[in-house]
Amino acid sequence: EENVGPFFGNSIFSTGYGWHEDYEYYSLYEAFEKLSQAFQEGERYEAMVEVHGEFQSNVEGVLPSEGERPAVAVAWSGVEEPEEFSPYIIGEGTSFKHLRELGVDDAFADTDVRDFHSNRSSVDYETLLEVDPDALLLRGHEHQTAEEFQNTVVSFMENHDVASDLTAVQNGDVYRGGPLYQGPITNMVVTERVAEDLYGAEEDLYDAGRVADIVNGEF
Repeated sequence: EENVGPFFGNSIFSTGYGWHEDYEYYSLYEAFEKLSQAFQEGERYEAMVEVHGEFQSNVEGVLPSEGERPAVAVAWSGVEEPEEFSPYIIGEGTSFKHLRELGVDDAFADTDVRDFHSNRSSVDYETLLEVDPDALLLRGHEHQTAEEFQNTVVSFMENHDVASDLTAVQNGDVYRGGPLYQGPITNMVVTERVAEDLYGAEEDLYDAGRVADIVNGEF
């Protein structure tokens, strides 16, 4: 009570919990602006807003038409030999920002699978096989490189009796799904990566050199 300094925080990674109904929720850049005000870094914030605007325009340029986008199941595994998963329905919240901006077709949205955030549900390979998404984005693996992920999680699924029957596994379309907690830079990095994984995008979606300049105070 006596020896605590100021703290800054907001639970904005998801809006799926019941208490979010009465919660003052901010978008990523609304929260970022408030943080810039706390540190009196308005110019740095405005410079990042400019980069983000260009980034969003570039994202729109790589999106396939809606009918050509793969149906994608998003789930959390977090282990190298997963047997069950926590499913996510793509919704609001900063943890889904990259998926919303990429217009990802949610394979779970029109099924009986319930969202983990609100129901703490889980799915096994048999359930995944019923949905049989075109691609699978697994969260909980951002500590791994793409190669490490392929050599552990994907390799395990390729050799699993049931998982090996999934279309996404057979076609090599199982990827890391991005972190739950994203800041402005992480969001652009992950969005670019997933655009390449899902849509084969080869363009740079943001100017990494410009971002580095802003981080170093050159705006």
